[in-house]
Amino acid sequence: MAKKVVSSFLEVKNLIEKNVRSGMNAARDEVEPTFEDNVTEYYSVGNPVIYDRTGTLLESPNTTPVSGGGNHFEFKAEMEENIAYHTGTYSGAQVIDATEQGHSGTLGRHGYFAKTEAEIPEIVDRNMSKYLK
Repeated sequence: MAKKVVSSFLEVKNLIEKNVRSGMNAARDEVEPTFEDNVTEYYSVGNPVIYDRTGTLLESPNTTPVSGGGNHFEFKAEMEENIAYHTGTYSGAQVIDATEQGHSGTLGRHGYFAKTEAEIPEIVDRNMSKYLK
């Protein structure tokens, strides 16, 4: 195993920042499909008869690129509320709230965002440990 010799604190700091960014990028790359899978699972429960499922909710999961530097790096996992439905009277934000919280007669595996949110710390920790040994 090759060793890296550093000659200054700034070099150490830059190396650590590079590794933290790499770990966060790896975590984001794992969170994205996990989030999409959790939203997809929403459709695995129930068979609504009052409304037609359009699958539009699947367009909403989004993760942002890793940003930051120094001692603060972040990415966001979010539901894009600007999705449009051609059926019904609910906005994208209202549909996301109803399908996440389980109200307004929605049938599905509710809590997909909360499930993703709960999984993120372990995903980040696991990926950071690969880069910060």
